[in-house]
Amino acid sequence: MANGTFFKNLMENKWAFICLIFSLLVFVPNLLLKLLPDMSDSLVLFYLLNIGLTALSIFAMLLGIYFSGFKNKTLSGVFITLLAVWFGSFLVNVKAIESIELKTLDARFGFRYQYVDNERRITSDDSPIVIIAIDDQSGNSVQERYPWPRSYYAHFIRNMKKAGAKVVGIDVVFDAPDYNGTEKDDDLAQAIAECQNVVLAGKVVKADVGGGQGQSEMVVTPLEKFINKGGKWGFVGVTNDIDGFWRQYLMEDQIGSDEYAQKYYSFAIEVLKKYYDIPDSVEIENAENYFKFGDKIIKKYKQYSFLINFQGPLRTFPYKSFDNTVDDEEFDLKPEYDLDSFDGLIDENGEPIGLLQQGFFKDKIVLLGATMEELHDVFPVPISETRNAEGQKLETLMPGVEIHANAINTILTDDYITAQPDWIRVLIVTLASFLVFLLVSKLQKPLLAFPVFLLIMLAVTVAAFYLFAFHHLHMQMVTPMLAIGFTYVGNVLFQYLGERKEKATIRNAFGRYLPEKVVSQLIDNPGLLKLGGEVRFLSILFSDVAGFTTISEKLTPTELVHLLNEYLTAMTDIIMKYDGIIDKYEGDAIMAEFGAPLQDDLHAQKACYAAIEMQEKLVEMRVKWKKEGRPEMRARAGINSGQVVLGNMGSESVFDYTVMGDNVNLASRLEGANKEYGSYIMISEWTQELVKDDIITRELDLIRVKGKEKGVKVFEVIARTSVGITATKKKSLENYNQGIAAYRQQRWDEAIVYFKSALNSVPDDETSQVYIERCEEFKKNPPPENWDGVFTMTTK
Repeated sequence: MANGTFFKNLMENKWAFICLIFSLLVFVPNLLLKLLPDMSDSLVLFYLLNIGLTALSIFAMLLGIYFSGFKNKTLSGVFITLLAVWFGSFLVNVKAIESIELKTLDARFGFRYQYVDNERRITSDDSPIVIIAIDDQSGNSVQERYPWPRSYYAHFIRNMKKAGAKVVGIDVVFDAPDYNGTEKDDDLAQAIAECQNVVLAGKVVKADVGGGQGQSEMVVTPLEKFINKGGKWGFVGVTNDIDGFWRQYLMEDQIGSDEYAQKYYSFAIEVLKKYYDIPDSVEIENAENYFKFGDKIIKKYKQYSFLINFQGPLRTFPYKSFDNTVDDEEFDLKPEYDLDSFDGLIDENGEPIGLLQQGFFKDKIVLLGATMEELHDVFPVPISETRNAEGQKLETLMPGVEIHANAINTILTDDYITAQPDWIRVLIVTLASFLVFLLVSKLQKPLLAFPVFLLIMLAVTVAAFYLFAFHHLHMQMVTPMLAIGFTYVGNVLFQYLGERKEKATIRNAFGRYLPEKVVSQLIDNPGLLKLGGEVRFLSILFSDVAGFTTISEKLTPTELVHLLNEYLTAMTDIIMKYDGIIDKYEGDAIMAEFGAPLQDDLHAQKACYAAIEMQEKLVEMRVKWKKEGRPEMRARAGINSGQVVLGNMGSESVFDYTVMGDNVNLASRLEGANKEYGSYIMISEWTQELVKDDIITRELDLIRVKGKEKGVKVFEVIARTSVGITATKKKSLENYNQGIAAYRQQRWDEAIVYFKSALNSVPDDETSQVYIERCEEFKKNPPPENWDGVFTMTTK
């Protein structure tokens, strides 16, 4: 419906107009309040105001639909779309919606890892982080049962110092004395003091008391002797989303509130403070959209957290077992495992090849953590699904230590995931919903609108996956798609209540050059005759009589008209037989389209079939013309497939149904380019791609048509695949194709041999003769070193 008609109907329906204004007046502040979630923690009035405005918004929109009436589909559609925008904007915090959205985020992680991240995956050499696993192998090989004496960890720390590790993070909470004796704790404390690069783990524990009495809060720290010796600690713990998955990582947490609050930093942050030598006096700046940590700007996800940019599934980072890192002359494993693999292994030449000598830990962040199944330190993460060698899905959990590694790596590499701001989500919901509404209103028929609806849904999906995979932007998917679906379904239901009755008599205007079934559709859909156009992918055919000027000079005007009408009638019948439409006649030239105005997936094939049959018909007609003593006309054709602007062009009273665009011009250029090669049907590479299974062709050249910079590969149509060609022709074609290959590689003599062989089989093959002459010329005057093989056409 035109804008003028819409506003006229709106003003005539005063109650609908009042509802629309009221809806907008209520909707906007309601929306603004929804975009300020931090206020909801403290203001009861905020809650009440939100609920009141929400109820008023929905009521006003529903009332608007009622007053608009079912016959005024456009006005009703506006209210339906406003409702869709409301739902899409405000349903994001509904638990079911949030859970689905998180699953789409997991799918994006998997897609990125599977199809995009091949070149940037971490390897043992380039990984800044190494994980040391307290695993089953270590449990079997060391002398003591787990939990191990603290002296084991002391030995591990000292070995990491020898190996040049920059930071050692231990994801084990040492909050109680070692049951093996205090001397073990003293040994660990001494190792921490010696190395001064150790970060230990602690906990910040919060639990609901129940009965509305708030939370109990507690801090679990490593033993004081470890901290006094220079050991730092950061809290570890799960930051689960609503579905139990670990996707976000806390920067900091606090015990208490207001001026009495005590801040604590997470394990990853304390490790990075050591890595970057950031003093304890430097605090994290918690800004509105980011955290400032030293020189690092970290993209914020929620009040105290950022999204972990997982590099891959389990064991993406390099792993070593704990026993390998302590296995040296001073530390005895069980005899069958005691190989001194840390520093005592040598190769066949007597050269040391232990982990120490390999430099495996040099300047790395080394993280020690549990992976034993019985320790239950594993968690579901977005990319925890893997596959075995047979491609079967394996659901695995990621150890907490590797989650810390992913969080640390996110900050180390500045490889953050940016959470989409709420206002952008609302903007996308609004634009997408009203786009669907406009398209449904314009197309009128639900079946026509459905592909567009699916395309928009697909576009949202593709955009979300693309932005995440290539730009690390977490775009909301579910709420925009719900809003789009609500808009489509609501508007389509209203369209079923009536049809627009508007027809015009068009048979006289279009019956002369459109097939009958096309005319029938235009009668049923007179809206197709309105001025304007659409973008359509179709095929364009240009045909022109060779040497027509010379022919016309030999005939009287009456004879010329008679001959031309006979020719055009025969050619037109063939074009229409294959569902083509005659765009225009220009003297002896014919311009036709295939795939319009009715969509036809076989438009390229039909254009080629028509061109072949036109040549076959001309053979018959030349026999007749020869007997009659009239000129024996030959015609060339050029065919191109691509997007064009299709529709009625002209004034309100006089217009033509035609196509425009560069692809139309190219088809015309191809028709003229036939002269250069002695060919009669030339098609572009885009048409060739569509017909390669149905049409036998041969490559003609890579040409640059007049007025264009980029080269286009062109082909000659030989025959239908179903009909085939003779053995002689096939032999000639094989030699020709080998000649083209040699020509592209500038093997001129070899190419000449092949082209001559092609000529021996088919003596009238002018194209082979053209290439023989070109090769001879290139032998005398070689092309430049940067020759791209493109032949530039100097004529149209």
